[in-house]
Amino acid sequence: MDQLENLSRYHFEDENMEEARNYLLTHDIFSLEETKHVIKDGEIMLLFNENIQKHVSEGKFEAHRKFVDIHIPLEGTDFIRSTKTSKLVLDGEYSEENDILFGTYEGKNYTDCYFTKGSFGVYYPEDAHLVNTTTRVPETIKKFVMKIKLK
Repeated sequence: MDQLENLSRYHFEDENMEEARNYLLTHDIFSLEETKHVIKDGEIMLLFNENIQKHVSEGKFEAHRKFVDIHIPLEGTDFIRSTKTSKLVLDGEYSEENDILFGTYEGKNYTDCYFTKGSFGVYYPEDAHLVNTTTRVPETIKKFVMKIKLK
């Protein structure tokens, strides 16, 4: 988790991660149309989400095997709880088509982050993340999620 203003400090060995970083450095994310933006077909996409948060106890962790997620809030205070994917009790099978698996985690080894406009959070395949929930009063969240296929 960091502020977008610090993104130039980061450099990635993975070429898609570096291309995604460069896109974020050269585009005003807050003036983009609130829709899906394909940056590199099948490999780098910017997806718009608008959701009303649920209580954290109602959510499921998600994780991916091929893609990294970068969450970038546009409006509201986004909350994401993360833990290691290996700690999840899986809720069904991994979907190859959607690159997603769901699960629960009842332990105490997790990290809670609250994101506001101007910040971002990066979640690799080993980082299961609980999204669209909150420990506070639920609110409507608008954000972009950048999906980056690892090479």
